[in-house]
Amino acid sequence: MNAERRSAAFGGGRPVGVSGGGDDRGGITLVGAVLSVAVLTVVWLGLQVGSLVVERHRVQGTADLAALAAAAHAPWGTDTACARAERVVRDTGIVLLSCRMRQGHARVRTASSRNVGPPGFRRVTGRAHAGPVHDERCRHDHSSC
Repeated sequence: MNAERRSAAFGGGRPVGVSGGGDDRGGITLVGAVLSVAVLTVVWLGLQVGSLVVERHRVQGTADLAALAAAAHAPWGTDTACARAERVVRDTGIVLLSCRMRQGHARVRTASSRNVGPPGFRRVTGRAHAGPVHDERCRHDHSSC
């Protein structure tokens, strides 16, 4: 077997392991970098959505508490009831958007005072409704309600 045939049979004169199409060294590094960015993006979005859910529960819970407080203080008038709702909301760091009283029923809207969640989902609001308190103690002695 002559040198040309031997050379052609064993890779055409190129060193073993080197392809003739071009240099593909570093291809795995690029794939790894892209996958790392993708994983970090998914983790970031998960954290953002998680904080959005937590804030939503916080705002809704505060709306519920404020509506109950307003309904419990409804016998003393709308101003007193809504002032109590405002106090409950202020103590939690949430913003009271509205408080309306009608026949002992309180309707309250609250909102988050800080930006949370992924971009575009900044406003977190909550709504609650509470009816009048029906308790014999409240009919005779309002100080125990």
